[in-house]
Amino acid sequence: ETQNIEIESGNTIIRVMDRVFPIENNGEITGLLYIRYDLKEVFDNLNNSMNVIIQATFLALLITFMIGSIVSKGITDPINEITAKASRMALGHFDQLVEVKSNDEIGKLGEMFNVLTRRLDATLKEISREKSKLETIIHYMDDGLIAVSKDNKIIHLNPKVAEMLDLHENTIDDFNFFISVYDPKLSVRRILDREDLVGNEIISFKESIYRVNYAPYKNDKGVFDGIVYVFQDVTEQQKLDEMRKDFVANVSHELKTPLTSIKSYTETILDGMVEDVDMQRQFLEVVNSEADRMTRLVRDLLQLSNFDAKKVVFDKEYHDYNDLINKAVLKLRVTAEQKSQKLTYEAKVDKMEGYFDYDRIEQVVLNIMSNAIKYTPEHGVVDIELREEEAYAVIAIKDNGMGIPAKDIPFVFDRFYRVDKARSREMGGTGLGLSIAREIVEAHGGEIDVQSIVDEGTTMTIYLPLGLSDDIKV
Repeated sequence: ETQNIEIESGNTIIRVMDRVFPIENNGEITGLLYIRYDLKEVFDNLNNSMNVIIQATFLALLITFMIGSIVSKGITDPINEITAKASRMALGHFDQLVEVKSNDEIGKLGEMFNVLTRRLDATLKEISREKSKLETIIHYMDDGLIAVSKDNKIIHLNPKVAEMLDLHENTIDDFNFFISVYDPKLSVRRILDREDLVGNEIISFKESIYRVNYAPYKNDKGVFDGIVYVFQDVTEQQKLDEMRKDFVANVSHELKTPLTSIKSYTETILDGMVEDVDMQRQFLEVVNSEADRMTRLVRDLLQLSNFDAKKVVFDKEYHDYNDLINKAVLKLRVTAEQKSQKLTYEAKVDKMEGYFDYDRIEQVVLNIMSNAIKYTPEHGVVDIELREEEAYAVIAIKDNGMGIPAKDIPFVFDRFYRVDKARSREMGGTGLGLSIAREIVEAHGGEIDVQSIVDEGTTMTIYLPLGLSDDIKV
């Protein structure tokens, strides 16, 4: 039998193991053998072994923790870095790159993140450039633009349309009501009721005319999201169209009148209705006069056509304005005397040289002087003055005739424009003389000014540069 026993010896506990063996003699137990083992060394060895195991365990755990930390750090740090960079990208900083430290899956993830970042940054920069370019184009385009959402709210308008229509984005609560003032067909509601959402309309605002082109725009899912309106100022185009129509009508009328007269008189003669030789001669003189009138008209039209096509070549040299006006006065003095008019000329200088086409400027002066004589009654006065003002030759032609109404003054240089149409035709005018005069003067770098009062007279002042016209701008 074996038994462990702890023996107290003072403050010391001694651990021993007692074992008892029977002593037999001829099959009989004659005694007991009692043996006691001191277990101190055994327990010391066990304690040492336990300490070694615990230390080894702690050392293994420490090594495992250190290795785990290193491995974990190698995995989590790149992931944390990618997460942090991604967070900064979410805030709008797209220049984020991660450092690739390995060739494993984490390293490949970092490489792909960098590729994504570079592509995203390049794409956003390209989008930003295109957006900036588009905004600049829209901002500075000559046409007005308004973008309206499907719920009738203005989401964008450029400065040009604000200037055209005197409006601002925050001053319009109901776009349908606003646009319906100009044309109800342009309201979002009316456009959506149509099969075709693309079209245009013409509207008027104050003194301007606009062509409004409209078309729908869609969101990123391809669903209708609103309408874009583009306002084009076609005022000048409309005016040109009207002028072209008026021009054709005027030419047709100017040619029709003499042609009708020529045809009537020639048919009368051919039909033998006029047998008297003197009467036939009178008829033929009328035909000749009307033919001359058509010739003048065609000549003036060709001259204006050459000006429009920039085909007119000027023979410019230095000439004396004083000499030119003296000769013009001499040519028209007889015409003035026939109406008992007083034609006077005053020159502030004896000689005034300028660089101009003599024949063309003489044509201008003769035309304006002829008009002054033509529209001034008998016993009237026509005064011509020549003076110099700041390197310009100034020719003023003043009469005390019928004058021009203030409303007609801006249009006196328009083609075929006549203040008194019936009287102008009776006097043989084509309505193109002043238009040609202005073209010639402007081609010389000058201008013509008109001042007039009805029943008191008219003053036409011609300003022409004395030097090279290319060096002087009016």
